[in-house]
Amino acid sequence: MHFNFKDRYKDYSNTELLKITNNPESYQEEAVAAAKELLDNRIVSENELNSLHIKTATYKNDIDDFGFEISKKEKITTFFKSLIKPQGGISWYHLAMVLYSVLYIRMLYYNIFFIYNILNCDTCIIDIAFNLTCLQILYPVGVFLIFKDKMKIGWIILMVESVLALSVSIFQWYYLVQEGLMSLPESVGMLWPIALRALIIFYIAKPGVLEMFKVNNQTKWYTILIPATIAFLIQIMLALKEGGIAV
Repeated sequence: MHFNFKDRYKDYSNTELLKITNNPESYQEEAVAAAKELLDNRIVSENELNSLHIKTATYKNDIDDFGFEISKKEKITTFFKSLIKPQGGISWYHLAMVLYSVLYIRMLYYNIFFIYNILNCDTCIIDIAFNLTCLQILYPVGVFLIFKDKMKIGWIILMVESVLALSVSIFQWYYLVQEGLMSLPESVGMLWPIALRALIIFYIAKPGVLEMFKVNNQTKWYTILIPATIAFLIQIMLALKEGGIAV
């Protein structure tokens, strides 16, 4: 959808237009260009320039994807609307964050239960498994925060983690069912986390999200294929070591 930024901004005050031109990283290029063009045809006073420094901190984070100011209430409303009717990169980004949060809550429940049992067990010892479980609780929080800030490294970490987790989970599910260690109905509970991981990969691989994180197509495929191949080879070697799996 194309917006006429010049028409949108024509009634903006000089200070509001200056705020746009002084924060180009928060607006679309067309929005900044329109604001500059309007300012070129106006007289800007020294008081307006001085007031800009006071107001910038207030407005800086209240910008939507089209370069318009939005309130906190509108931000929340827009967030939930993007989940119900996803359109564009920001919607897929929001959906990925929600699904990752669901997976984290599930993992948190099982890990806290495990830690509680270890701490209340007289014969149990605190070993590397216990320490890794504690680390596993903190690690997703860091990933979430980096991804939330739309950093490229955050996208790479989340994609690698999701591809590895998906590959391993699929292989484990197949192994348990194939070897008769779990019936097909019993294994259904393993499928919904697998589906969530697949959806996260699908969402963050969307063109709009890639553009948001400045990830090119080559980086996307390397980030998907390399960990998937590594996970597949490791699982095959483990399966052969255990006696092999009929494929």
